[in-house]
Amino acid sequence: MKSVLDERVSVSFTTDMTTEGYTKTSYSALTSHYIDSKWNLRHPTMGCKEFPEDNQHTAVNIKNETLKILGEYGISDKTLQNCGCVFTTDNGSGNTGAEGMKTIVSRIACADHRISTILTDVLNKKQRSIHGKTTSVYVYGDQISSITTLIDGVKSVVQYFNQTNLQKKVKVSLKSENSTRWSSLLTSLSSVLISFNDIQTVVRENNPAKECIMLCLDEPLLQALVDFLGPFKMATKTLEASKTPTIHMVYRTYVGLLRHCQVNTNDKPDMANLRRIVKTLLKEKFTMNEYHIMGAFLDPQQTKKLRASMNNKLGTVVAQDLWTFAIDKNLKDLFRQFQRMQDLDAVSEDEHE
Repeated sequence: MKSVLDERVSVSFTTDMTTEGYTKTSYSALTSHYIDSKWNLRHPTMGCKEFPEDNQHTAVNIKNETLKILGEYGISDKTLQNCGCVFTTDNGSGNTGAEGMKTIVSRIACADHRISTILTDVLNKKQRSIHGKTTSVYVYGDQISSITTLIDGVKSVVQYFNQTNLQKKVKVSLKSENSTRWSSLLTSLSSVLISFNDIQTVVRENNPAKECIMLCLDEPLLQALVDFLGPFKMATKTLEASKTPTIHMVYRTYVGLLRHCQVNTNDKPDMANLRRIVKTLLKEKFTMNEYHIMGAFLDPQQTKKLRASMNNKLGTVVAQDLWTFAIDKNLKDLFRQFQRMQDLDAVSEDEHE
C-alpha cells in the first residue's frame, strides 16, 4: 500500500467499528480501495484491531487507532494528505467529530448507512424508562400506527412459532428480526407473507385459542409494506458492493428512492404517511458532495439522461450553455441547477397529492 501511495495513486478508505456481543470487545477495521495500473479495482483489508478497552469511541481515539493501522504500512497523515485520499464512514459521532479523521482527509458519508438509519428511525420503536416505567418515545406512532401494529403482530407470530416448535409445519420457516439490521425486518415480514395461509392453518389446527394473534396481520397491508421496502434493500445491495465502483450510483439511487416514495392513489392512509415520512427524511439526511457529483456526471448513462432532462426543462440552447459553462468552470453549478429542478418537480408532485 505504501508503494501505491508513493506513486501518487488516490486511495479511498472505508472504516467501521463493531462490538462483539458476548465479551463486549470492540474492534476497528480499515479497508483500502484503489485502481491499479491494469485498471483493476482492489480492496485489501489493511487491518482489524481490538479497540483499547479503556478508550471511549471518540473522534480523537478512533483517529489515533486508524493512524496506528496505517502506520504499520509506513503511511503517515502527511502521505494521506499529499495523495488526496478520502475516507468513507457512517455518521456516528466518532467519525464526524471535529477532531477526528476529517482534520486530515476528506470524508464521505456512507449512503448505505444513511438508508439504514432512515428506515430504522421510522420503523423501529424506541423506548425509555420514565419514573421506572417503560414508555414509548416513538415519534411517528400516530402517523403509521396500523403499520407498527402490523410489525408487532409479525414479531408475535414468529415468536409463537419459535417457542412452540411449529416452524417445521410451514413451507418457509419464519425469520426473526435482528434489531441491528433493518433489512432483517423485511426478511421477517416476507417470510410471514409467503407462509401466510400456512400460518393460519397451523394455528387453527394446533391451538385455536391462539387464532387471536392473526388479528393484527392485515395481509394487503403486509404486502404493501414488503413492496415498499423491497427497493430500499436493492439500493443498499447496490451501494455496498466492493468489487465494482458505487460512487456514481449514489445520485441515481437517491432520485430513484424519492420517486418510489411518491404516494399512490391506492395507498392506505398510513402507507401514504410512511411514504411521505421517508421521502422527507431522504431529503434531509441523504446528503451528497462533490465526489458524488463527479461520479454521476462521469457515468455515460446518467449524463445522457441528465442532459435530456435539462433540454426538456430549460430548452436546448440554455441547457447547452449551462452544460458547457459547468464542464469548463464549475461542475457543482450544473449539479445544483439539476437538483433544483428535481426539487421543483417534487414540490409539484406533493401539491398534486
